[in-house]
Amino acid sequence: VKLTIRPQGTGKRLYIESGRSFKAFTNVLSHESYPEWGVFDPASLDHHSDIGATLKAVEWACARGNEVPFTGVHLRGDMAIATNRYRAASMKLKSSLPYAATIPANGIARLLKQSGDIKWGITDTMVMFMPDDYTQIMATLYDTPFPDTSAAFTRDQPNAFSCFRTPLSDLLNRMTAVLGVDREPILKLTIGYNELSVVATSGDAGGISDSIDIEMKENHPKTTF
Repeated sequence: VKLTIRPQGTGKRLYIESGRSFKAFTNVLSHESYPEWGVFDPASLDHHSDIGATLKAVEWACARGNEVPFTGVHLRGDMAIATNRYRAASMKLKSSLPYAATIPANGIARLLKQSGDIKWGITDTMVMFMPDDYTQIMATLYDTPFPDTSAAFTRDQPNAFSCFRTPLSDLLNRMTAVLGVDREPILKLTIGYNELSVVATSGDAGGISDSIDIEMKENHPKTTF
């Protein structure tokens, strides 16, 4: 492939040639309007184990689109939190931040290593990552206040229940396998009498129902959501 940049009017044009017959061109944007971010000092960054895995574990609960700050992951104290108002996820950080900050979630977790130490740091306006000795990633922090989600993660509830992770994960995987083609399936969740059951229907894929045993603090009657 041959790439050539030539003057064109008041700007420049990139010409692309490949093989005998392929030719294309595109106008080049002026570099004057493109923001230049300098290299940051790695000595100012902290080490944090598995920050990539932490962000990946909660970013599924972020909103899609441009609904700031719900498209970001909120770092507060020793917690990473994400929510789109209807679902929420949190995971403990290995180190505590001196102040809260919300970082853009889209794509950052995929760029970071899923295990091992990653150098990262935070300022009043930026978050900085170094997944290796040669790569630097920077993102602007959201300045929109993040909602208080403490009530959603309160563990001391009279009607709390617990279950083993594997049966719950298997149940959700079975649901996904049947309804994966439907973006908006109808789900009914019923909890009570030491059982969690899910009924899901889809106009395209059909329906599925399944249940697992759970342990409840009290023998609460069945409640459907």
